[in-house]
Amino acid sequence: MGIFTKDLSELVAKVKDRETKINSRINEIKEAIAKHKIVIDTKRTQLVEAEINNDSRAIQSTKDAINKLKEKVAELHESLESYKANKFSLLENELQKVKEAGLKERQARHNKLRNLRQEQEQIEKHIEDLQKRSKELSTEMDLVSTDKYEISQIEQVLAYIEPRATKLSNTFFKPDKEMFISAWLEDGDTEQYLAQLEPQATKGLTVTYGEGHNRELTDEELKMIGVQQTQA
Repeated sequence: MGIFTKDLSELVAKVKDRETKINSRINEIKEAIAKHKIVIDTKRTQLVEAEINNDSRAIQSTKDAINKLKEKVAELHESLESYKANKFSLLENELQKVKEAGLKERQARHNKLRNLRQEQEQIEKHIEDLQKRSKELSTEMDLVSTDKYEISQIEQVLAYIEPRATKLSNTFFKPDKEMFISAWLEDGDTEQYLAQLEPQATKGLTVTYGEGHNRELTDEELKMIGVQQTQA
């Protein structure tokens, strides 16, 4: 429980206790006034009887009694008004105590809010930095995720490694040159790519016509379909 809450709780308890006592006292005064008025009415009846009987002594004593009762009722009324007027009043020092505690509570709350905002800003800045670094890492990974860099560099001296390899295809669908360089770097089988450069044998190429008739293609026919001939 904070100081402000504690002070306020104590004050509320004190106010309730004070209000209960004041209400009790107000009720007591009202009852006293009512009783005194009954006595006054009775005395006035007695005064009438004394005056009828010309009892001067009784008249005087009754009047004196009535006056005293009126004075008492007047005092009770003054007291009643005082209690009513002060029913919701508080001592100044009690209110000042609550005011000071309330100001401290507000200042503490403002300080906490400021600290929370600063912490939030630091976290958001840290998240922003992490996101920026994550993008940088993604870019760097894209650069180093393929073999194209070292392959492009080695390709410059490919003619010195294997002149025949410079004739290999290097398309998206048939990247033989890149695969040759990768195999060379890792001491793999490079001959499988070079073998593709060997001329195709033409002996034994035949054409079928009619029913069950075969013959070999002539040199002129082979040239027409673009097949390189082998030397005999």
